[in-house]
Amino acid sequence: LYDPVREAGKSPRSLGLGCAALFGGLLAFLVLVLTVSSLGLIPSLLGALTAFVPAVVYLMIFLWLDRYDPEPFAPLAFAFAWGAIFAIFVSGIFNGIFGHAAISALGSSTGDTLTGIISAPFIEEATKGLGVLLIWLLFRRDFDSVVDGIVYAGVVALGFAAVENVDYYGRSFIEAGPGGLVSTFLLRGVLAPFSHVLFTSMTGIGCGI
Repeated sequence: LYDPVREAGKSPRSLGLGCAALFGGLLAFLVLVLTVSSLGLIPSLLGALTAFVPAVVYLMIFLWLDRYDPEPFAPLAFAFAWGAIFAIFVSGIFNGIFGHAAISALGSSTGDTLTGIISAPFIEEATKGLGVLLIWLLFRRDFDSVVDGIVYAGVVALGFAAVENVDYYGRSFIEAGPGGLVSTFLLRGVLAPFSHVLFTSMTGIGCGI
């Protein structure tokens, strides 16, 4: 039977989607409050500007990569929001708990090192990868190739990296002023902007296959 909603590639609206959007908005507000309370207003604004403006450019690269079979706006928005809100929030909680326990047991230097090589990779890739898997499940009609997997995973990772960079840039500005901000931006935003994208794309390739 003809189904105009399905033929248009659109999912019907539901109460579940509305609740998910509300939950995402509340979580985003919480991330915003935590960031500003941790860094202060001015460093947060500078960090956000430095992080999100280049992220738009990097996002355009993925849209160009997907130009022959462009993905709909809804799953792409979901992917970016998942990385920027849910993955960053959950990862921050678990990394914080692990880091606090490791520092208490082994000292600051060793605790930070263990957080960076044990907790962060597993927790961050698990939360980002879960977003890619959900897109594969919820937007199945729009997820039909390895390229789609790379694109969705890349967008999830870009959202995560952008919000993570706000913290790095803001703290660099607080500790070393404008010079520190520029230095950190060159390292994270110019020399290695696709690190998270590379990691999470492995999950996207797997889902695509």
